[in-house]
Order: sequence, then C-alpha cells, then structure tokens
Amino acid sequence: MRGRSSFAITLAGIGVLAFAIRFALRAARGSAEFEASGYTLFLTLAKHLAAGSGYTLDGSIPTAFRVPLYPLFLAATGGTQGNFWTIALAQSLVSAGSVVLTGVIGRRLFSPQCGVLAASMALLWPYAAAHDTALQESGLFAALTMLSVWLLVELHQRQGIVTAIAVGIALGLAILTRATLLPFALFAIAWAIIPAASGSHPLGRRLRSSAIVTASLGLTLLPWLVYSQDVAGKPSLGTEAATAIYAGNHELTFSHYPIGSIDASRRVVFQDTLRVHGEAIKVMSSAELGQWFEDRAWAAVTQDPGRTVSYAGAKLWAAFGPQKVPREPRLFNAIYVVSWTPVFLLGLAGLWLARRDWRRGVLFWALIGSFAAVTALIWSQTSHKSYLDYTFIIFGAYAISHALSSERARRVLARMPHPVQRIIRRNLIPHLQDNN
Repeated sequence: MRGRSSFAITLAGIGVLAFAIRFALRAARGSAEFEASGYTLFLTLAKHLAAGSGYTLDGSIPTAFRVPLYPLFLAATGGTQGNFWTIALAQSLVSAGSVVLTGVIGRRLFSPQCGVLAASMALLWPYAAAHDTALQESGLFAALTMLSVWLLVELHQRQGIVTAIAVGIALGLAILTRATLLPFALFAIAWAIIPAASGSHPLGRRLRSSAIVTASLGLTLLPWLVYSQDVAGKPSLGTEAATAIYAGNHELTFSHYPIGSIDASRRVVFQDTLRVHGEAIKVMSSAELGQWFEDRAWAAVTQDPGRTVSYAGAKLWAAFGPQKVPREPRLFNAIYVVSWTPVFLLGLAGLWLARRDWRRGVLFWALIGSFAAVTALIWSQTSHKSYLDYTFIIFGAYAISHALSSERARRVLARMPHPVQRIIRRNLIPHLQDNN
C-alpha cells in the first residue's frame, strides 16, 4: 500500500511539472504564433459551434469534412472568440494527462520504477512539450489513445463490464478526434478475446467484453455517422479520406513533402487537379466530387504498384526516420534527432525484451502497425506520429530498467558512491516481475 501511495504521489508531481512546462512554453510563444503555426480550420469550426451556427466552415453550410471532437473541445474551452489562454490551459492539462498515463501504463506492464522512469521521460520529451499545445488535434488524440490503451490493458486483466464500456467510449472519442485510429480499434475488439498470460477468464466472459466494447464504440460513433449521412449522403468518418488518399498517391505528392509540409504538397496537387480537370469538377455535386476523388485515389494506388510501394517506403521513413517532418530551423531539427533516435531504438529494444508476454505486446505492435499502414497509404508527418512517442517511451524505459538490472550494471553500480547507489536502486531498477 505504501508503495502504491508513493508511486501516486511521485506521478502526481510529474504531472504537475508537465502541465507547468507545457503551459509556460505555450504562453511564451503567445496567441499570434498559436494561430500562425496551427490549423485555423479547427478554430473556425469551433467558433461557429460556440456561436450556435453548427458544424460549418462558412457559418451556414454544414460540413462533415473532419471528425468533430477537437473542434468541440476548442469550442468548449475557447468559446466564440477562441480564447487563447483557456485553450492553452486546457491543452496543457490534456498533455500532462498523457504523461501521467504513460507512467500508469509503464507501472501496469512492468513495475512502479519503470512507470516513474517512463513518466519522467515523457515529462521532458521535447516534441510533446512544445507541440501538444499547438492548434492541432495531436495532443488530444495522444491523450485519448493512451487512455484507450490503458483501459484495454486493464480489461485484458480484469474483464469488467464497466471497463469494457469505458474502452469503447475512449476508442470512439479517439476516432472522433482522428479517424485513422479505426484499424487499431477494430483489432482491439478482437484482442480483447485473447486470454491473459495467467489466470485467464473464461471464453464466454472474454467474448462478452469484446461485444460490450463493440457496442460502446458503435454508440459513441453513432451520432456522427447519422450526421454525416445527413450532410454527405452516406455515413463516414470524415469526407476528406478520399482526397487524402488521392493527394498521398499523386505524382506531385513529394513536390514539397517531406522536407516541407504535406500541406504545401497538397496545394500543388489540387492546383494541378483543377488545372487539368477544373471544368469537369465545377459542375459536380459534393457527393459526385467525393466519388470522383475516391475513384482516382484507388486507381492511383492499384494501377502503379511500383510507385505505390516506393511512396510507402518514403512515407514510412518520413514518419520513423531521425529527422523532423517538415524540417525546422537547425537547432530544432538537432533537438529532435538527439531525442527521437535513442527513444525509438530503446523502444524497439524494449518491445523485443518484452516479447515473452506476447499477448499484451501484440496490442502495442498493432498500434504501431496500424499507424504504419495508414502512413503507407496516405502520408505522415512528425505530428501525426506523436501519439506513438509515448509507446516508445514506455518500452524504452523498460529497456533502460532491464539494462540496469543486469549483472554487469550491478557491478558498475557497486563501485558508485552509496548515495548514488540508493537513488538508482530506489528509482530506476525495477522488480521486473512486479506487475501489480
């Protein structure tokens, strides 16, 4: 009991520090930078929502272009004026929540010490500290994804009805923030049936949990699906999917990306499309235009397999490679390289070291794999991958803890001053079998 209390107090302190760092960094950059470097589309949607005009970009015509949770979050926290300070406060709290969840998952998977180390690494993670509070859905999406993962791990162990309902809601909210999590959610429904390593629950109970997750997820998504059916003529998780696949597999996709932003490449792609097909596009309805893009998107993917594979490799390198996408000034790029590269490698090492517990490990491989599949089909920038950073941090912390627990590390530790030994033993070296 004392150990759990100590862990909770330590984790709370880390969470407070995470909030303070993120809020201070966002406040220092100010409201002008917040809008200039962010996606103002979200703020426009939020202001119309807060004003009672509905989910619209122009104040009158409803849209189903993007799933709605982040604009709803901005509307709730920023109001009709998009108040910078209340949004910055809320997003800093959300990002701090991701840090805390990183520690909680690390503890649940491995040990309290590993959880503290993972949370400490997340606390100081440069990209999240700077970017989770940007005018983009990535910070909220990361928090909801980590919440979903934690609840799934708990469900796998306990198979409770309330936990299963919570899993479905959390996954649904994450999908309503960024629809690309859908493949992982579908895998998670099946994963809930896999028996735990020890003390497995009966198959009937696991099937019940999976069914509850499915129902809860469906009910969470249902209002948006009904809305999109009404607005766009068919239920969807955002009407931008077809244009995204189209732009991600066009001959001009790499005109700016990955050195520049994918948004710059998208502008070039659609300018070229208007130049070539503008007359035909002008007379199409929105439904016809969506189908037109969908047909050409899948044609681009299937008709030139060599280019599709080549593009997929380049996109995956952009996502997981050592450099930030899009590039920033030299100092920021250097910070990203020296932070992401070791965490990525340590995370892979930790995933390998934890391979014996494959039943839980496969959940995290699925999270990474679903992102990789979407990236290969569409594209990815560093911000799109940011929710995976926490997974690599958790398993990177485990790799560090495992290394410190080796016999060689113990011999090195024995030669250190006693105060240093006490700190390392107490805070970094886990009891690797303690998964309570």
